[in-house]
Amino acid sequence: HRLIEEIHQLNSFTAIKDKRIIGMTTTFAARSSFINKMLKPGIVIVEEASEVLESHVLVSLTKETKQLIMIGDHQQLRPLTNSYELVKNCNFNMSLFERLIRNNFEFLTLDVQMRMQGKICDLVRGTIYKTLKDGGKVADYPDVKGMSENFFCLNHSHEESIGDGETSKENLFEAEFVVQLCNHLISKGNEAKQITILTAYAAQSQRIRKCLKELSITNVRVAVLDAYQGEESEIILLSLVRSNKRRDIGFLATENRIAVVLSRAKFGFYIVANMDCLAEASSTWRKIRDIMKWLNVIGEKIPGFDF
Repeated sequence: HRLIEEIHQLNSFTAIKDKRIIGMTTTFAARSSFINKMLKPGIVIVEEASEVLESHVLVSLTKETKQLIMIGDHQQLRPLTNSYELVKNCNFNMSLFERLIRNNFEFLTLDVQMRMQGKICDLVRGTIYKTLKDGGKVADYPDVKGMSENFFCLNHSHEESIGDGETSKENLFEAEFVVQLCNHLISKGNEAKQITILTAYAAQSQRIRKCLKELSITNVRVAVLDAYQGEESEIILLSLVRSNKRRDIGFLATENRIAVVLSRAKFGFYIVANMDCLAEASSTWRKIRDIMKWLNVIGEKIPGFDF
């Protein structure tokens, strides 16, 4: 079996050995060390380095590697691991990228963002990325059609529940609300492909897909937060799900996830959440709620939309 695998790798090596730039996933690089040793890459570039296991980066290097360039954001999502014990006892979910920064290794930080409209960026600028400035043409983004506000948070108190046969959480009110809002946006001339419905839980994403199907809405992407790092959408409808009297918000208390969830939208951002529950459970969410109040973009009804 090992011999057959080496023959497959040799075939791959033959096909790519004369190329100047070779791209591969870190999983493939870790699994196919035989190819890397034969390629002898002098420069290795790791993109989204904060999400890559340290072991995957190290095994991708050879003794011929002269330069390692890692690009990412150590304040966003960490690598996924299957072993909670390794995470708890060995910090196995910390990337090499984050480990070097934590140990004061010299690094460069981009401080100009060219994705979000300024008011949306204020959420992360006031909490996580303190020196972030707006660049590019973010000030010239268009308004969302059919809405009087491009950015707003609907604050509610409807409780969460457990998804059908799952441990994952869902919130029926939020699912129905974001789908009706999506339908409203499309009816006012916004393109379905411009809209992404983002949520924190797999059960909620399934519930939202069912609601979209009932209204025959197509071409709207539904995504779970942990699979959406590095992506963006013109209009984001965000369902944060958690709402309970225990003030238990699970992994939404993690600042890495907060950084991701608040930085995906370009010019339209509508949040549906029990912000009081989130704010009582997390000091970061409390700051975010305070910023929303200061910007006057939080309330029990979204201006320009009746539900």
